[in-house]
Amino acid sequence: MMFGVGVSLCTTRKSFVGAVPHMTLPQDVVAIPTSAEKPYILRERNDGSFQIIGPCYIHGIMGGEAWPDN
Repeated sequence: MMFGVGVSLCTTRKSFVGAVPHMTLPQDVVAIPTSAEKPYILRERNDGSFQIIGPCYIHGIMGGEAWPDN
C-alpha cells in the first residue's frame, strides 16, 4: 500500500494509530484475516456480510502483535 493521496490517519478504539483508505468511516472495522500479511478495513453491510474497503497500516499490529500469545 502506498501512502499519500487517498490515505487518512486514524486512531482505533484501542488507541492504535494508523493509515487507512480515505473512504474509511468511523463504524468500519480493522480485520486481520488469518492468511493475510496485513490488516484490512471492512464495512458491514445491511445483510450482515462485509465489504473490503482496502488494506491499511496500523502501528503496533503489523508484526503479529494483535494475536494472543499461545
